Amino acid sequence: MTTTTAWVDVIILNYKGWPDTIECLESVLALDYPNRRMIVVDNCSGDDSVPKIRDWALQKAVPHAVLDEKEIGAQVHPSEPLVLIRAERNEGYSAGNNLGIRFSLVQAKADFVWLLNNDTTVRADSLRWLVERAGQPGAEKIGMLGSKILFYHQPGIVQYLGGSTYRPFTGKAYPIGRGLAAADPATQQLPADRPLDFVAGAALFASTRFIRDVGELNEAYFLYFEEIDWSTRGRRQGWSVSYEPRSIVYHKEGATIGASPESRSYRAKFADYYYHRNKFLFTRHYLGWPAFGSIYLLTVLSLFKSILNTRWVYARLFIRVLTGQTPRRYPFPD
Repeated sequence: MTTTTAWVDVIILNYKGWPDTIECLESVLALDYPNRRMIVVDNCSGDDSVPKIRDWALQKAVPHAVLDEKEIGAQVHPSEPLVLIRAERNEGYSAGNNLGIRFSLVQAKADFVWLLNNDTTVRADSLRWLVERAGQPGAEKIGMLGSKILFYHQPGIVQYLGGSTYRPFTGKAYPIGRGLAAADPATQQLPADRPLDFVAGAALFASTRFIRDVGELNEAYFLYFEEIDWSTRGRRQGWSVSYEPRSIVYHKEGATIGASPESRSYRAKFADYYYHRNKFLFTRHYLGWPAFGSIYLLTVLSLFKSILNTRWVYARLFIRVLTGQTPRRYPFPD
């Protein structure tokens, strides 16, 4: 494999967001790196997402195949540059992306996968720089690479330099470089005092060697904490994560879970539940009891604060987190 022959499967997860997905596909189609295939996983949207994406492919004369989840086994080897996979159920970010990853691994063609949120667009040379960086001497144990992610509606402002730093005793992630000017020379490298603990899931470039060694995304989380779990497992097996500043991605942020005006309030609470619940899961599994005790205490304090401020919905949310209950409505409202 060289940087001119490496094959990349670009995996995009769609959930009731076909206009964003099509815009993302348009940008991927315009990439100047030719050795790539587009894989769109529709996460059981229950709407007309798949027909809309197929219509776009027909209009653009993009050969494509449509597969059901059960058809991604070894006996199916579509050669089309676009593959649409229909998930049977919405089991979350990890499970949806894992369908695309599993398909890619079964085909045994890809050297890398590039997970893109459907509410991203990519610059034409963005993938080429990632492949070049991954092919450099000494990069063999880089499991994941992050891009310079800019705000879609403010393309001169940084959203992430690759990803985030994580503070284990507060359970908070801090996006590296957020708010910097995109042209600032400081964005060409990570700050010395801000380690890249995990690559942002909006644009996550991963080696298939890394995936075969470490495993797929952890489906226990459903939403949030998947990337840091993956990074942590990788580091424990000798892999590293890094940042490629020449790879530019634009991210709208917040559209991926399928938010709509009539259900945005519920979706926000749904996301909050999984954020706090998954903080518990990750901390307990990887960081030990001192960190878990800190997270538990902070969650109890948040519960009391919600009660004092009569924010009963959030009080119930924190009680469910502390007692291990799941949300009443699962996974998303229509």
